[in-house]
Amino acid sequence: MAKLGTFVAGQVLTAAELNAMGGAWTSYTPTWTGITTGDGTNSGGYVQFGRTTFWRARFTLGTTSAITGAITVTLPASGGALRDSTEVGIYTVKILDSGTQWFDGRIQASSTTVVGVEVLNSAGTYVGGSALSSTVPMTWTTSDAIVIAGAYEAAS
Repeated sequence: MAKLGTFVAGQVLTAAELNAMGGAWTSYTPTWTGITTGDGTNSGGYVQFGRTTFWRARFTLGTTSAITGAITVTLPASGGALRDSTEVGIYTVKILDSGTQWFDGRIQASSTTVVGVEVLNSAGTYVGGSALSSTVPMTWTTSDAIVIAGAYEAAS
């Protein structure tokens, strides 16, 4: 896991210390609910700078995958948890109707370790979120995907 390190005022950083910042992302396997995995592909990764956690998660449906209800996904366990369950940080959610279009979405904290995934819905006076289902925002099929990327402050 990448860390910024601990420095003191006036310290001159060496090239090795500067090169150590950031580093390669660590893979993690997100746990999704509301999805029958089947032969779909599931991937995730994160990097942490102090308590700031940058993360990404993607699920792409295969021929035997299905969306079965409201979707949640776990945050990277090694990256820590949201500072509290009322915060979600900065993120982007994209839902791919393969070969057709992208839909925008949002996440909502379900707990300090799990976020819910919704699609943006403009049917009302204001844009809000709607739970994903087997037919929302489209009828899901092979190569459709949920893609999330963002940053949040970890609890520790």
